[in-house]
Amino acid sequence: MTEIHSVWQTALAKYAEMGLPPPPIPDHLQPYIEQLDSWVYGTRRNVPNLYNMTAYVDEYLTHPPSPYAMFGHAGYGMNTYALHFYLVDGLLAIFDQVAWGGVYNDNDSALTLLRAHYTQFQIMRKQLVRCIDLEIINNDDRFLLALSSFGPSRWQFKRGTAPWVTQEGDSLPIFIAALQDIDKLLPDGE
Repeated sequence: MTEIHSVWQTALAKYAEMGLPPPPIPDHLQPYIEQLDSWVYGTRRNVPNLYNMTAYVDEYLTHPPSPYAMFGHAGYGMNTYALHFYLVDGLLAIFDQVAWGGVYNDNDSALTLLRAHYTQFQIMRKQLVRCIDLEIINNDDRFLLALSSFGPSRWQFKRGTAPWVTQEGDSLPIFIAALQDIDKLLPDGE
């Protein structure tokens, strides 16, 4: 095991110690995980604070970066803390910010939400891979899901050179819309 890969194992141990589910980092990115701060891990350096989710979303929309994963706990003040999971991989970009660890946060509810998000993210990735295999979508298409406990969430997609289709609102309806839109791409029974 390389030293870098052991950072991934250290991050998993930290999450387990806190009773948190492991972030769904794809296997091909795991060996490149580095510890960037006491509670921040990722495959990129010199990036904005994880709490600044807008900077990551804007970057993806204007100049999509190479595949990367970022995750951890970040925030400020007494109550503005969250667990973050950012993944840009192929056609899909996920930016997830779940309030956790603040003075007034309900960490048990947040944990339930986080588990549901992580499970659904994995399903979304598998569905998009299936769509590629069936040639329903191609490498020019893009799908972006940004969920936040602190402000509007959004689901955006674009097919080829068409403009972005955007929905904004509360996290749950946006998440449901994203799951339904991807599900609609697949033939019945897939």
